[in-house]
Amino acid sequence: MDDGVRGKDNLVVRGGALDVTAGGDAIQAATDVLISAGELVLSSGGGSGAVVDASASAKGIKAAVNLNVDGGTLTVDSADDTLHSNGTMVINGGAFVLASGDDGMHADASLTINDGTIQITQSYEGIESALITINGGDIDIVSSDDGLNVAGGNDGSGMNPGPGRGGGPGRGGQ
Repeated sequence: MDDGVRGKDNLVVRGGALDVTAGGDAIQAATDVLISAGELVLSSGGGSGAVVDASASAKGIKAAVNLNVDGGTLTVDSADDTLHSNGTMVINGGAFVLASGDDGMHADASLTINDGTIQITQSYEGIESALITINGGDIDIVSSDDGLNVAGGNDGSGMNPGPGRGGGPGRGGQ
């Protein structure tokens, strides 16, 4: 599958409008993604209702280290996580409408929400990280499993409907 916008190091969005439809990740950075303003409309992997190969990455925004959002408007429809960091995620503001076939927001190490209007309209896990801190903001989550899930980073939830969804075989009580 093809990726959308890809950064070799940091990827910074400071304004403007960005509309990306990608078969793989819509936005991906080898280190950090920093968003301070702008209007981003992203679709990845065919969107939240698509069934994709579990080995494929179809995230809306994927940061290998840190994902920081200070403002802007983000509308993301992804087969995999809508916002994903292999390290930390910090949300200081912005308006989000997120639909995911997996996690609405996922950070392996920690996820901090200080402000913002967050609507997760479809997800398996709404917000997931090893450490979640919510200091403010307006958050509305629709999920088929956990709205907030403090797990050891990646709990193996996977993408889209399949064996083990909803606590059945294969979930192991996670």
